[in-house]
Amino acid sequence: MIILPGGMPGTLNLEKSPYVQAAIDFCMKKNITIGAICAAPSILGHKGLLNGKTAVCYEGFEAQLEGAEIGTGSVAVDDNIVTARGAGVAVQFALALVEKAVSKAESDRQFRAILCE
Repeated sequence: MIILPGGMPGTLNLEKSPYVQAAIDFCMKKNITIGAICAAPSILGHKGLLNGKTAVCYEGFEAQLEGAEIGTGSVAVDDNIVTARGAGVAVQFALALVEKAVSKAESDRQFRAILCE
């Protein structure tokens, strides 16, 4: 799994990194989960990886999600791509990633363990 944390100028720096680009390409080729939150889903949009997928991002970055159907929730899971709107939904994002990596039961257990409401 790779997680793209977002924020500015971090998202721009991640997008410029050949190492990050190679890691994203590797994950896509192997169907490995890619998580991106806040502005970071724009990186996936610029690469054409969101074509036909549902995705979300930080408000104002929707045009950068090239080819995506813009979701209405806080977190969107579509195949191996998990996207989230921003820091305010970081817990939901993390739990969606736990569900992808382990199981729904483990995600639910973690939800209860952190006393999330």
